[in-house]
Amino acid sequence: AASTGSDINANAARIAAEKLIRQLSEPACDLILNLIQPGNLAVDSAPPAQIDPQTLIFADNQVWSSAYPDIQIKFPDLIRHAYNQRVALAAYGYYRTPDVWFDRDRGIGNPFYYYVFGCALSQVEVDLMTGEHRLLAAFIVHENGQTLHPEIDRGQVIGAYIQCYGWCALEDIAPDNKGRYLALTPSTYKIPSIREMPDKLVVELVESQSRYASVMGSKATGEPPFIYGLSVFFAIENAVRAACPNARLRFPAIPEAVIMAMSSD
Repeated sequence: AASTGSDINANAARIAAEKLIRQLSEPACDLILNLIQPGNLAVDSAPPAQIDPQTLIFADNQVWSSAYPDIQIKFPDLIRHAYNQRVALAAYGYYRTPDVWFDRDRGIGNPFYYYVFGCALSQVEVDLMTGEHRLLAAFIVHENGQTLHPEIDRGQVIGAYIQCYGWCALEDIAPDNKGRYLALTPSTYKIPSIREMPDKLVVELVESQSRYASVMGSKATGEPPFIYGLSVFFAIENAVRAACPNARLRFPAIPEAVIMAMSSD
């Protein structure tokens, strides 16, 4: 499951590494077994009949068994041994999202292969005199199937949330009388920065065993969490209505919109 802005290479590398380890487990066990001699054993006993693949450790360009940590194999030597044993270490594949279709004329179909769910709670502090606000805290729960890389997925959720926060509470598109945008760059178009990050930000990823998912049970975490940022707009709206119950806050909730909402009550 990949999306614009996500670290696709890292996720792909992890998937490839997991598959490669499976392919290399048998030749690694054979090579370690061949290197074990009675004098190398930690205790005086006969060499084992086989090495349990579950005990293999791949790290620091070395491979060894936790049962015999003193016997380590260099990764290039393992690759050479696997090559000589005719073990396939190359593969390619093609993925096509299955069962996706939609009939526009009849309004029926299955436009998406899977869905995600989640929720967000945002806490803000609004200055009703100036219309400015401060995002104090955000709590986000997001379901993403079987995560391939928790930190990447968490970063995607935070990035989408902050992007939507800017869209609904900071950024204002102002065109001229010919429809040309007057705010084209960060100098005239305010986007979120590190200063707009909440003091407290809690993100919980909920893994699930979904029947419908993408590669290795994963689900995309790029675009879906964008909608969580709308909770900031509703938090500002609730704060305004706490002072003026009949106030109507326009979108986006920039300071001018807050002051206009207070004045129209």
